[in-house]
Amino acid sequence: VCGIQHFQRAGHRHLNLFQSTYYVVVTFSTVGYGDFVPDIWPSQLFMVIMICVALIVLPTQFEQLAFTWMERQKLGGSYSSHRAQSEKHVVVCSTTLHADTIMDFLNEFYAHPLLQDYYVVLLSPMELDTTMRMILQVPIWAQRVIYIQVYGRDCPVRLA
Repeated sequence: VCGIQHFQRAGHRHLNLFQSTYYVVVTFSTVGYGDFVPDIWPSQLFMVIMICVALIVLPTQFEQLAFTWMERQKLGGSYSSHRAQSEKHVVVCSTTLHADTIMDFLNEFYAHPLLQDYYVVLLSPMELDTTMRMILQVPIWAQRVIYIQVYGRDCPVRLA
């Protein structure tokens, strides 16, 4: 939006921010009404490059967004701030997830009667293996344990 507005400053038809936004949305949505047209070659070249970049970048971004959404649905990894404020939970950060260690932790944690209504949120950069997926789908754990895969430095505390 700012690029086409900037380039059009040198042309005969100056576009304000609204007109630039309108032009970009109409162009990228492939409607192309033709009421705003870049009138100098740098603006036209800029838009050709932007359209080519959009044809390459946007599909991959949409694919990654769809993949992330499907993974969250599959793993149940959503934990909203409202939920965090209204429900009791404990967060466990770990760089490695071993099924036997997690099972030991969960069995010991939930053995105490006062901890029965707590949620356990597992944060880890690891992909879940099939054993861990099966454990988290067992009804007793599926209602109490939430797994969220984190990337980079999202998990500041590491437990072994």
